[in-house]
Amino acid sequence: MNGHLQQVTPIVPSEIIRAIEEILVYFGREDSWMVFKKELLKTLNPKHRRGFSLRDPKTKQNSINTFERTIIEYWRELTGVQLVLKD
Repeated sequence: MNGHLQQVTPIVPSEIIRAIEEILVYFGREDSWMVFKKELLKTLNPKHRRGFSLRDPKTKQNSINTFERTIIEYWRELTGVQLVLKD
């Protein structure tokens, strides 16, 4: 584990790290944030889902909040894959 990953890990809650480790087994090289997020949310207990962004109620557009950016960075450090929000 490199130094940067050690800095990111404490920010990501342990329940989410466990869920990410489960997803790591089968997720592969997919780079879609929304596909990853759906898998992650299916794995998590509802009480651990509250930090995730919701779609804008009017435009229905997805966005990425700071908490999710931390998870994306953790995934990139773990796998080398940069998750992106696709239209």
